[in-house]
Amino acid sequence: MLNRPLLAIVLTCCTPLMSQASEMAEIKEVAACQAKHQDHKSYSQCLDSVLLKFDRDVTTWENNVEYKLKEISSGSGRGDALMTFNKASRQFHAFREVNCRWQYQARLPDVATAAIEVKECKIYMARDRIAQLTLLSQIEF
Repeated sequence: MLNRPLLAIVLTCCTPLMSQASEMAEIKEVAACQAKHQDHKSYSQCLDSVLLKFDRDVTTWENNVEYKLKEISSGSGRGDALMTFNKASRQFHAFREVNCRWQYQARLPDVATAAIEVKECKIYMARDRIAQLTLLSQIEF
């Protein structure tokens, strides 16, 4: 039988997603960039700061889960979950890079739009990762 936090994680991970454009509008930082910056260059620079913030948040939540898994590992002597989580984190970052790169390449030769597209993609994926890690950190292992 699944416990409620685990069920919430499964539902979060498996629920079909809406289109990226409508999802991006829900991120208040991106909406603020869109409202404030009308040209590609300043909008792209604004997205850089948003992406940096989201990447820092991902790192914070990954560290939180990793800390909990280290505590479990030190108590049980088994580090399997920690090793697997670290592998999953590395693979998430690699997947995010490749997943957003194809969107960049699809927008070429319009480099300005392509750069914005890849930043929005990375922000979107970081937001989803933060949501998953937030749920994971609430589970009592």
